Amino acid sequence: KGSVIQWDVYNIDPTSTLTPQLTSIANASVWGASGQPQASGSSFIGQAQQAGEASYQISFNVPQQGGAGITIRVDPSMTVQ
Repeated sequence: KGSVIQWDVYNIDPTSTLTPQLTSIANASVWGASGQPQASGSSFIGQAQQAGEASYQISFNVPQQGGAGITIRVDPSMTVQ
């Protein structure tokens, strides 16, 4: 509880020049009143302010050569003590 968290996404293909980009991190009860993750450059930074467990959604865009790319959403959960 009280920890500041930074989310980043990286391309693990060493031959690619395309860069994936975080687009949003959804609300979750563990963020508390003012811990909601916010964009900060290419990262998102937030704070776990409430004890408990909650799932949330992370969205990121994966560009494709010559196109707009695709949006991927993942639904991790977090336990805050």
